[in-house]
Amino acid sequence: TTKMWKFLFVVCIVDVALAVDKYNFKKCDESGFCKRLRKIQPRNSPYVVNPDTVSIGSTSISLEIENTETSVIFSVELSSLTDARARLRLREKNPLRQRYEVQGALVGEPDLQGLAVERQDGGSLTVGSENRKIVVSYSPFRVDFMIDSTAVVTLNAQGLLEFEHYRERSTRDADPPVEAAAEEGVEDSDKAGDDKQSEADAAAQSDDVDPPVNQEETVISEAGPDGDHETDEPDILEPKGPEPNLIPPPKPNLVPPPSDENQETELDDESEDEETEEEDEGDNDSRDDEGGMWEENFKSHHDSKPYGPSAVGIDISFPGCQHVYGIPEHADSLALKVTKDVSDPYRLYNLDVFEYELNNPMALYGSIPYMVAHSAKHTVGVFWHNAAETWVDISSSTTGKSVLSRLIDYFKSEQDLPQIDTHWMSESGIIDVFVMFGPKPLDVFRQYSKLTGTTPLPPLFALAYHQCRWNYNDQEDVEKVNKGFDENNIPYDVLWLDIEHTNGKKYFTWDSVRFPDSKKMQNDLYSYGHRMVTIIDPHVKRESGYHIHEEAQSKGFYVKKSDKSSDYEGHCWPGSSSWLDFVSPEVREWYATKFELDQYQGSTLSLFTWNDMNEPSVFNGPEITMHKDARHFGDWEHRDVHNVYGMFHQQASSEGQVRRSGGKERPFVLSRAFFAGSQRYGIKMLLFVAAVDLLSFTLLSCSVETVILSSICVAQYVFLFLSVS
Repeated sequence: TTKMWKFLFVVCIVDVALAVDKYNFKKCDESGFCKRLRKIQPRNSPYVVNPDTVSIGSTSISLEIENTETSVIFSVELSSLTDARARLRLREKNPLRQRYEVQGALVGEPDLQGLAVERQDGGSLTVGSENRKIVVSYSPFRVDFMIDSTAVVTLNAQGLLEFEHYRERSTRDADPPVEAAAEEGVEDSDKAGDDKQSEADAAAQSDDVDPPVNQEETVISEAGPDGDHETDEPDILEPKGPEPNLIPPPKPNLVPPPSDENQETELDDESEDEETEEEDEGDNDSRDDEGGMWEENFKSHHDSKPYGPSAVGIDISFPGCQHVYGIPEHADSLALKVTKDVSDPYRLYNLDVFEYELNNPMALYGSIPYMVAHSAKHTVGVFWHNAAETWVDISSSTTGKSVLSRLIDYFKSEQDLPQIDTHWMSESGIIDVFVMFGPKPLDVFRQYSKLTGTTPLPPLFALAYHQCRWNYNDQEDVEKVNKGFDENNIPYDVLWLDIEHTNGKKYFTWDSVRFPDSKKMQNDLYSYGHRMVTIIDPHVKRESGYHIHEEAQSKGFYVKKSDKSSDYEGHCWPGSSSWLDFVSPEVREWYATKFELDQYQGSTLSLFTWNDMNEPSVFNGPEITMHKDARHFGDWEHRDVHNVYGMFHQQASSEGQVRRSGGKERPFVLSRAFFAGSQRYGIKMLLFVAAVDLLSFTLLSCSVETVILSSICVAQYVFLFLSVS
């Protein structure tokens, strides 16, 4: 008994010590735009179509809608695409400034397909192509995507459409007084030996933030950190009851007209509504005064938000479906859980989250805003083409129902069909939604891959076992490990080096003392049929004489502070660092040249790349990432492009590897951060840190679901990184 209590005590200590520090990361009610949009309840949407603006072309229709509460006009373009796909884009008609529209995720502008008008009147428009129809209802604005007479995807059925237009700040728009943010300037961190954790702690202490835990990962750890989580088993999907044969066509309006029997009730409601409207008018007058719209703070960090509120959101429903999948990356079940009134929404915001929790909707390293809905009759997909911070709420008409209740629903009226409702909320950008009609799973995969691309065939060695730990001490250590595998007849194909191989944590360099002849080391490994991978992160050490820094600074290739002129500075492994602006095509082109053999001194054609920390991770930044008001190429704020930053980093690295061999060798670039389209440039990482004991099986089972989920969304080769002890 005493031994058992000791065991439980140790388990509890390990579990607490390795748990994620939630204090470092926002919840929805700490994110101003998520809090604003999530509190909108199902309603008769204030957005209505002006019938006089409807224009019908051979492949698309355009129209204007008005927010009747603000009188702001928006333009809508609805296009029919080849291979059973459709696209809806909703923008401000006359914005005060341009809004960011995602670049790089699509392989190109998708091909259009002809459509024909089937019905048009003063209240709605129906267009079709083959057996697919799109029904646009005018008041309120709503769009139904249908196969034959069955609605499969519906936009704005709950009236949650919200598009925060750009506006001038008035004197009454001042946010409530907030605590002064800590000074953003940073100084070089003290040297802390070779221990990465000490460096992270020193960096964090320099800016009064909680120090991050060890940020590095390994495939098979010989001396790295270990640990795992004690969590509940993932939810097991309940068996689905029989589904009805027919899903009713959508109603043209969300709110039905009053009938005689309920007219009296509605009159009473109208009087209450009049009182509410009077209150709402007062609220609308002060709506711009709501905290977080014009500036926002999280812990000691300040977001200046110079352009004010810019969030966009809409509800997307999947009639006839009980389960949805996708929107990685989350350590959660394969079938996404209901979040509305239960937990935070699923968050898509690339973050450096070490020792994350299982069965949690919090953001992780990558984001793919793509969702698949499946039923016995059809499978459909939706791609939310937005790179800003995004939250997705999920609710279900079958929540809380037992299997017996669902069986009873089979005999009920068509009004009781199962349905999944989702609410998509992004901080900036436009509403750009792709719908894949399916109707089979394989069809949806093909339709989505035509948008964002497929994964190129990787080099053969990439499919074998890779050996990595933090860190191999020196060249002699590498030789011993390689011989050890050979002498014990353990097959492996690739050996990885973490940051300690560099000269003072400066990428594209070697420590000449520890690795005096890096070319010989790589060639020796290659003689065994093995390759080597080195880590190259997006931050650059700010050190005079370091050629990458000197050149990037002189060319203006760094991300800028909110003042648009000063280089953005923060802390990462090297200490004081700046981040290359991979949003710029010129920076990506320049970066690709750094992989040339005459540029990357000590490298060979058998050396490949690991892009880590590219969410981007900033140790002393808000949520351990970059400030949202930092500036990128094109004068875009970081809030606009955050989730595509890592993809652009991987793209530049991949193109550099192709170029160095004259296009003869396939690239191998693994990236921790990713977005839709990343699969075109290399491999993505899934990180699971565990100890081989009874506590690790929950983690390992979750890894299987996560790998499957990622494969559904990106058709990409996935590396499962395990730290095993």
